[in-house]
Amino acid sequence: NSNVVASVGEDGYGYVWSIPDGGLEKTASADDAAQTLKGHRRKVGTVNWHPSAENILATSSTDFTVKVWDVRKGAVVADIGEHTDNIGSVAWSYDGSRIATASKDKKTRLIDPRTGKVNETFPAHDGSKGSRCIWLGQKETILTVGMSRLSEREFRIWDPRKLDKHLAYKSIDTASGMLMPFYDNDSQMLYLAGKGDGNIRYFELVDEAPFFYFLAEYKSSSPQIGMA
Repeated sequence: NSNVVASVGEDGYGYVWSIPDGGLEKTASADDAAQTLKGHRRKVGTVNWHPSAENILATSSTDFTVKVWDVRKGAVVADIGEHTDNIGSVAWSYDGSRIATASKDKKTRLIDPRTGKVNETFPAHDGSKGSRCIWLGQKETILTVGMSRLSEREFRIWDPRKLDKHLAYKSIDTASGMLMPFYDNDSQMLYLAGKGDGNIRYFELVDEAPFFYFLAEYKSSSPQIGMA
């Protein structure tokens, strides 16, 4: 539903907004929200809509929890509390049957959103700066970005059925900004950007070794502060 927007903030709340077809006629305040999601005890850092089920979204907070919400009721339907540090990213799988999270405790977790149970926990990166994760569309593999022990930015590709070793690994550079990964399922292309970077790298991802090919790099003299 392209008329519905979800947002989260440092007040610990999530908000769901209904945008009329003609656009907003005035600046909206919290009182204008179609739904308020109350349940986290500290600031909320991520919000992700379910890819196929209507009115379901997931949020994560610095209270170390991930919550799955029924937006229509404004109620928590699953509460995942097994994290031990700040959660850097939350990602739904392509069909919405699983959630992956990346945490500052250097671990990535795979969660069943129906039960709220953490099914798998594995160490994704050695660096302490934090990491992010995304599902690679219909490939059903996971890509994580983070730091090595030597503070090099890197990405790794994982098969969720065999998490004892990554499928592929790439060291990027030694810049300090956290990498932001974006994957296009239709073209099977991965885009990597970082806050403070002036460049965006693109890779093609394939189903067999080496699992990725570097394609090109966009370069600019002005640093970026975000990407979508």
